[in-house]
Amino acid sequence: MMLVERPDRDPIPKYVPPSAAQAAQNANTAQASGAQAQAQINRDKSDLRKAKDQQASDERQQSTGSGSYPAAVGSEIANLASEVSALEAKLAFENAWLNQAKSDLKQAQADFAAANAQQVVSQQTSQAITNYGKAVTHAPGAPDLRTATSNLQNATFNEEVLLFEQNERVQYAVPGSVQWQQDAQSLLSEQNANALQTVRDEVAAQHIGELQSKGLDLQHFGAQLWAGENVAKAQVHDPQTALDGNGVAPTLQQKAQGEQAAANSLSKSLKDLSAATANGAANSDGIDPTLGRQALLANGYVSGLGQQITQTMQEISGSPTGSEADGVTFLYRMVNTSGIDPQLATMIIGAAAPTLKEYLQ
Repeated sequence: MMLVERPDRDPIPKYVPPSAAQAAQNANTAQASGAQAQAQINRDKSDLRKAKDQQASDERQQSTGSGSYPAAVGSEIANLASEVSALEAKLAFENAWLNQAKSDLKQAQADFAAANAQQVVSQQTSQAITNYGKAVTHAPGAPDLRTATSNLQNATFNEEVLLFEQNERVQYAVPGSVQWQQDAQSLLSEQNANALQTVRDEVAAQHIGELQSKGLDLQHFGAQLWAGENVAKAQVHDPQTALDGNGVAPTLQQKAQGEQAAANSLSKSLKDLSAATANGAANSDGIDPTLGRQALLANGYVSGLGQQITQTMQEISGSPTGSEADGVTFLYRMVNTSGIDPQLATMIIGAAAPTLKEYLQ
């Protein structure tokens, strides 16, 4: 299923991984095959050792014997040499068999982990959809809408990364791990634009039956998917939330540069969303520009970015080599670039307003 027809897009073959039950059966089969290969190797090694010992014994007798040596013994030595060569070839074949069984077992175990992970990740998305529906209707005990929106976008992006890993036939990686971070960034890269659209369609198809009862339709859900992708893309630039963060606290300069890059990335996403639209129609990715904008700006990271930038402005102002003027200059440069989205700039300035008022007093 596609959010919108894209005749210009090359079809990407979909890899259908085995179910958890099939993967478990494959693992058992590979494990048994490996055990069988190992047992046969042990037997062949024993036979080879005996043949070589007998060959060495006969050769010693022949070398120390006097006069003519019985022809039968010479024939036995030749036969033993042939037997040794055959056993060595057989052993080499069975070692290859064992290596293949180990490879099959590793793949089956990876498939089993991925199948279980897909079930868990899909359930997390379903729960996020449910919670979002409760938040929209203000149901008792429901999370606030910002939290529900952020969790939904995070869950759908995690599911997209998992499906991308399956389609690319790479091993499943736990969300947040180093390998997952690399896979997520690869999915978000420009050269994988078609792959991104493909997994977006797959997630939509997986959960379309759940949407109506939770107050969502396909267009609203597609906007949430798109927003989750583009929030993740912005966070790559921010060292405080980067997908490839190494756990080392960023410097003040890195914070400032990262926040500027994140704001620019979000602004570009919003600009690109609207650039391909006409008269409010959906863009080439099938995302309604109004719904996409609403979903992106409702994300907790995006709505909190202004406060994060204000904190950096305060740190610049209070640093040993900085001043309040330096802090204000940082903010001015943040929101006074031609590429900044006006609504995002307004949110940033609004968050900084109380601090700016303090500086002016």
